[in-house]
Amino acid sequence: MSAEKRTSHILLQMLLGLAAAVLAGFLLHGFWEMFGLPDRPGADFWREMTRPWGLGLFVSLALPAAAFLPTLVLGLMTLLLPAGAPPELQEHCRQAQRYDAYTYLLLGTGLVVVLAWNVLGNGFLALGLCFLGLATVKALILLRLLWLVFLAPAARPEGGLGRRRQTAIFLVALVTFSLPAAWLGQAVSSGRGEAVYLTGAHAVVEGQPAPAEPGPEHRGFYWARPQGELNRLPRGPQARIFAAVLAPPYAAAGRLGVLLLQAVLMALLAMQLMAWLNGAGVRPGPAATAAGLALTSAPVFFAAQQVLPEAAAMLLALVCLRLLFWQKRQPLAALALLALACLALAILQMRYLPLAAAFLAVGLFEALRLKAGVWWAWLLVAVGAAAAVGLSLYFPWSAWPLGLGQRLLIHLTWWQEALHWWTPLGVFVAGLVLDQSHGLLLSAPIFLLALGGLPASLKRRPRPTLHLLLPGLVYLASACFIGWYRLPGELSAPARLLVVLLPATALFMTPPLAALLRPWWRLAVWIPAVLGLAYTWLLTLLPWLRFGRPGEVNPLADAVGKRLNLELGLMLPSGIIPSPVLLAALGLTGLALLFYLAAGFKAPATVAGRWRANEALALALGLGLMAWGLVAAAAVSAP
Repeated sequence: MSAEKRTSHILLQMLLGLAAAVLAGFLLHGFWEMFGLPDRPGADFWREMTRPWGLGLFVSLALPAAAFLPTLVLGLMTLLLPAGAPPELQEHCRQAQRYDAYTYLLLGTGLVVVLAWNVLGNGFLALGLCFLGLATVKALILLRLLWLVFLAPAARPEGGLGRRRQTAIFLVALVTFSLPAAWLGQAVSSGRGEAVYLTGAHAVVEGQPAPAEPGPEHRGFYWARPQGELNRLPRGPQARIFAAVLAPPYAAAGRLGVLLLQAVLMALLAMQLMAWLNGAGVRPGPAATAAGLALTSAPVFFAAQQVLPEAAAMLLALVCLRLLFWQKRQPLAALALLALACLALAILQMRYLPLAAAFLAVGLFEALRLKAGVWWAWLLVAVGAAAAVGLSLYFPWSAWPLGLGQRLLIHLTWWQEALHWWTPLGVFVAGLVLDQSHGLLLSAPIFLLALGGLPASLKRRPRPTLHLLLPGLVYLASACFIGWYRLPGELSAPARLLVVLLPATALFMTPPLAALLRPWWRLAVWIPAVLGLAYTWLLTLLPWLRFGRPGEVNPLADAVGKRLNLELGLMLPSGIIPSPVLLAALGLTGLALLFYLAAGFKAPATVAGRWRANEALALALGLGLMAWGLVAAAAVSAP
């Protein structure tokens, strides 16, 4: 197909998609008006969650937008393909366009929702299923095209990413993270911490001082308090700076505009992550799989859907890692840019200050290593660190900037009052890793591969691994020091304190992934991956179930258990409160960790074969047996 004919075909499909979306929007609006359906759900538990107005507008606009915007991205990706591309790549594009055309049939489910709402009196959950189901199908089509046409080894014989591939990654990530923003804006009020930043952005736009609490004028984003208050509300100059950054998109489109800015940051993060993995020499298959699983994991995906600094912090952390890798070519320029990125990271939030300092120290070490050698670099960095610590201790605590001295004294007091010296470490690790409500491995079990693959990554790619590992350990130590005693009372999404490091740990996933991309062996990857993806999808559909406290019952398990009249929380471990299944969970986690550790040192698979029907059946049976075992155990243990 010639370039002119291909362009005409793409434009025609875009126009037809736009026409179908506009027609569907008018039909949905007409049916909504004809049946006299309400502008918000009925007087049940939905009323406390959903926006008090705008439901009819959401139905008329959001579903058509979820259909057309991915079509627009698909057309742009097809145009990115060079004119002389091989015929098989062009065929992949045409196949994706056919699949995309079929998805417009799903807009008919919107009419079914309208009719069901008229009969049942409430169809908000069905509406969410239709919207997120359509967005998910569209995202899968785009991800498949991204792999086959831009990232697969056959599509990039010269290696590297290049501008076309990076643009394609950005577009796919942008639409994947953008579409849920409309649902969140309709389905759930902003959390207490988010409301502080949004209130500040509102005040910047209006040219007024920020109030202490959201008022009636802020009901566009804050209409219902969450079940509990977030501790450690962001205040002070850092919160005001971040609120000022959020002001332009807030002025353009309110909370939705800010959520779309978060999606742009995540799309840039996806570009940086893939470029970093490619520069580290990771093969395309494991790199794309690890990056996709890390970015769609519950902690990372939820961080992109909250008006908090986490999305910007994840992006800046990846920028720092790329600059560290770039130092071997441009030492001074990279070090200067690294200093700016570390400054921005420290400004975002106070708890990122140790991470920023650690990245800067690693950058100084790399610059000195290139100029003076390894031993001189170690000596100079150690002397500089010792001098900085000694100088800081010379000044009185009250003279430290930003009140850091007083804060340090408070944390030291709490540490000294701990029951044992290891109590803070145990509480912190158990709460952030294993806890059923707040832990990482239950909300995103795929990161167990990262933990198991760390030794192999350290052996095969020592420099990029150490660039992440050393600052990461410093950050975790500081987070444990300042937050262990407040962790049991913090109401937030899972593993929020770890989320700044999670996208980059895709590097650690790649050794076991490369070895397990074989028939049947890949079930050891996709069982935890599907569990994590299902958790992400469900809590995107029901976003108010994301927030929990360590030691409490997982909100999703609690909601399902109440429907089934079972205590499902008893069957999940708790790292804060003694649990009857904690030892069993630790044992299974240890066995899986040993398996992934051994797999990391195994030779990589040459070519991953197609999925077989019996493998897919085994995956479904394995997941079904796990769910059945959880429910059966809860039923047996019920009083």
